[in-house]
Amino acid sequence: MTNPTYLDSTGATRSRKGTGAGTDGSPDVLHNNIDVIAAGTNLIGKVGLDQVTAGANVVLDGGYGGPAQTQAYVYSADMTTAAALTAAPTAGQKIIATDILVSVAVAGFVTVQMETSTNVLAGVFLPASGAYNFCLRGLLKGDTADKKLFGKSTTAGGIAWTIKYHSEA
Repeated sequence: MTNPTYLDSTGATRSRKGTGAGTDGSPDVLHNNIDVIAAGTNLIGKVGLDQVTAGANVVLDGGYGGPAQTQAYVYSADMTTAAALTAAPTAGQKIIATDILVSVAVAGFVTVQMETSTNVLAGVFLPASGAYNFCLRGLLKGDTADKKLFGKSTTAGGIAWTIKYHSEA
């Protein structure tokens, strides 16, 4: 394989690889030959998209190394009746939330709960014009297979949710 090249900000052609050992002192040296990196290798901070040869097969997983995520945005002027935040999980599996952001126009208590059981999985009191990022430190797993996550507020008023999730057994 030829050494990958790129154009710098002045239009000069630069090489991404020097000796390959990372010992030549060049800031342009890429310490990994991108054509021989094993599948599943963590490359965060090591390989930029500009370093990948055109036509190469590259899979991006969101950078955290986990399963593919679905992102949903839900807005309601009144969520005093619980409403779906996610789609249904894959049959026989549970929803796993990895990121949840909520903002409200009116002060109140907001909850994340299960679709039919209404079991509350997380909740927070918010001031008017308040926002909260549920810091899950990993994930929030639904307690019932085949059910969506719902959001609910104790007060009527604008409420917006952004949630990233996937499903697993």
